[in-house]
Amino acid sequence: MKKRKSRLYQVLRHDDATKNTEDVCHMRKQAVVAVSTLLLFVTAMSAVVYAETTYTVTILDPSSHGGLGISYSGHWVGQIPIRITSGSTTYQTLSYCMDPDRTVYIGSTYTATLTTASDTSTWRAVSYVLSWYDPGNSHDAAVDQVAIWKLLDPGYVSEPWLDVTVNNEGTTLANIASGKDVVRQGDNLSWVAPITVDGASVQGSPGQTLTFTAQLKDAVGTPRLNVKVQFTATLNSDGSSIQLNSTYVVPAEGFTDSQGMVQVAVQVPSDTALGSTIQIQAATHSVWPQRYVDLTNPDNQDLIGIEDTFGLTTSTNICILGHITVVPESAFGALSALTAFAAAFAIWSKVKKTKIP
Repeated sequence: MKKRKSRLYQVLRHDDATKNTEDVCHMRKQAVVAVSTLLLFVTAMSAVVYAETTYTVTILDPSSHGGLGISYSGHWVGQIPIRITSGSTTYQTLSYCMDPDRTVYIGSTYTATLTTASDTSTWRAVSYVLSWYDPGNSHDAAVDQVAIWKLLDPGYVSEPWLDVTVNNEGTTLANIASGKDVVRQGDNLSWVAPITVDGASVQGSPGQTLTFTAQLKDAVGTPRLNVKVQFTATLNSDGSSIQLNSTYVVPAEGFTDSQGMVQVAVQVPSDTALGSTIQIQAATHSVWPQRYVDLTNPDNQDLIGIEDTFGLTTSTNICILGHITVVPESAFGALSALTAFAAAFAIWSKVKKTKIP
C-alpha cells in the first residue's frame, strides 16, 4: 500500500553512507516565473533587457545553526537556517517554510530568485506574526511556523503527527494576526491631542486622568488601520524614574482605527509631588517581508527569510513622546469658582454704585 505523502513541508537530511533521508519539512510551491523584460525602441533607440538575479541557497542543519523548532516523526517544524549566495556575497539567516507540499534537503544547495511579496491582507498578517511574535524558544518557533502555514494556505489541515497543542496555538495565532497590519518605512506616527508636537507637555494635577491620541499615516498621508501601538508612562520625580503600571496606563497597547487613531488614558498618581513629570511613549515596530526566497525547481518549497540582507525584510521602529507636568489643582472647584465670580460681581457692583453722584 502506497504511503500517503505528508502535507507539511520537509527538510531532508542526506546520509552519504546509507543514502537514507530524514523527513523534516515539505511544502507547497507558489510558482513564480523568472521574467526578463525586453524594451524594444525603434529609430534611434536600442533594445534593453533586464534579467532577474539568480541566487544559490543552502539548507543548513537547524540543530547546529541556531534554528529554533521541534522535530515530529522526522518532520521539522520551526525556523530553518539557510545560507544565501549571490556573486561574492554570502549571508546566513533564518527562514520559515511557506508551502506545505514541497521538499528541501539539509545540506543541499538550490538555485533561487527573490520574489516580491505583495501588499495583501495575507502578507500583512504574516508580517504581524514576524513583527510581534519573535520566538524565544523552540515551542514558540513551531507555533509561529504553523500560524504562517495557516495564513498562507487557508485550506491547510494539520497532520496527525503534529502536536495538538502546537497546532491549536498556531491556529489561534493565525486568527489573531488575520486582518492586522504593521507600520512601514516612511509612515508617520504623531500626537493629535491634547498635544500636536512630539515631546510637548501638558499640565495635570495629582489624581487627574488625561487622554492622549496618536495617529498613524502612511507615506502619502493615508491612515493605517489595525496597527498595534504600545504605550508606556514613566514618572520622573526627585531624581528617580518609575514606570507606571496598568492601573495608571490604560490600555497598555491598542490598535489604530479607520482614521489611524489610537488612544491611551494616563492617570497622575494622587501622591505625585508637584513639579514632577510623566513621560508618555507611543511606539510600534515591524518586520516586513519584502521578498521571499523562491526556489526555482517547482518540487522545492519557498522560504521566508527574516533578515534585511538582500532586501529580504525591512525593519521599522517608530516612537513618539509626550509629557505631563504635575501642577497644583485649581484653587477653586467649579462651584467655588462660580461663587467667587458672583462675589466679585457683587463687590464690583457695589463699588460701581458708590461712584454714582
